[in-house]
Amino acid sequence: MKGYELIADFRRSRLADVAGNAFHNGRMYGFNALPTAALSYRNADGPDSQAPVFWPFDLALWQPQDKITNLVIAGALYQEASEYTEKQKSDGSIYQHAAIEVAEEINELLAEESVTC
Repeated sequence: MKGYELIADFRRSRLADVAGNAFHNGRMYGFNALPTAALSYRNADGPDSQAPVFWPFDLALWQPQDKITNLVIAGALYQEASEYTEKQKSDGSIYQHAAIEVAEEINELLAEESVTC
C-alpha cells in the first residue's frame, strides 16, 4: 500500500470516528489548528513523543504511535486543513502539497522497511 492510500484509508475510517469531531471542528480552535496538529504528528518519532507546547487541541487527541502511523495522521490532518481552507474560499493548496510530501515520506519509510526484511 502506498502512503497516499494509507492516508485516504485513515481519513475514511479513524479520522471520521475517533478524532473527527474535534478535528473537523478545527475552526473553533483557530485557523491554524489543523496544520499545527499535522506538523506536530509529522515531527513525532514514536509513541513516547511528548505533545508540543503549541498543540492546538485537547491533549486527549494527542496519541502518537510509530513513525509511519504518525505520518499517516499528519497527512490526513493536512488534507483536512486543505479542505477547510478551501471551504473558507481561500487557497488550501499549501496543505495539500504538505499531505503529498508526507505520503512520499511514508513511501520512503515503507521502502526502507521492505529492504531490511
